[in-house]
Amino acid sequence: MEKTLNIYEFVNRRKLTRIAYAAVIEHENYVYCKYFEVNKDYRGEGYGRAIVDDILIAFPDKPLRYTLTSKDSLGTKFWNRYTEDKKVTPIKGLTYEIQRS
Repeated sequence: MEKTLNIYEFVNRRKLTRIAYAAVIEHENYVYCKYFEVNKDYRGEGYGRAIVDDILIAFPDKPLRYTLTSKDSLGTKFWNRYTEDKKVTPIKGLTYEIQRS
């Protein structure tokens, strides 16, 4: 299977500002969130959660993998909150996989 890059983003068109952005690579057996960011001015408003929800909806039969930059980063805090009610499996190092049922 050829890998496919998918882009998800929220943009404030009035201010021409990117609110949130994710780059996801589709692999044969999973999707990988290669890049994920929420603009600091919009954090805590649900944009990150909405993007990850959209990714999971777009790929209902594939688990989502993501890699943390460190154990105490803002990204780590987001992913820990997001996955509180989900089954997560460590893959290697700081890479994790959200399991699908």
